[in-house]
Amino acid sequence: MPKATIHVGGAGKEKEARAVALQAATLVYDAMRVTLGPDGLNGLVYGTYNRPGRITNDGVTVGGALEPDDELIAQAAKTFHESSKRTNERVGDGTTSTAVVGGSLITSIINDIDDAPEHVTIGKPDHKKSPRQIRKELLAEVPNLVDLIK
Repeated sequence: MPKATIHVGGAGKEKEARAVALQAATLVYDAMRVTLGPDGLNGLVYGTYNRPGRITNDGVTVGGALEPDDELIAQAAKTFHESSKRTNERVGDGTTSTAVVGGSLITSIINDIDDAPEHVTIGKPDHKKSPRQIRKELLAEVPNLVDLIK
């Protein structure tokens, strides 16, 4: 198979975007993880609009009360928090677990990307193949990748 180069890392905006995503994930993750499970801690959510604050052990409520100063971090944290709320809509529970698992995944993925070499060499893309053929070839390589990981 001929070789091609894929750019994994990058300078400037890509690293800045990863740093923002990591800060937002860490912010929401750290706030929500302490409320996980029956032994979870309570959080104090300050009131807004002349409403009193309240004490809660609901991770989504604690995560939703976060108001970062940086606008990019606030938007990323809102997106991360929204994933927890959608878990509640679809499953009915597991919102804090979603935040904890998501935070761990984002942290490990970004660390792996930052530690990766600048270029990774894989097979050259063949534009004459259909997406179905490419998918079939990729799925055929999965057992080899699993063996490599083991």
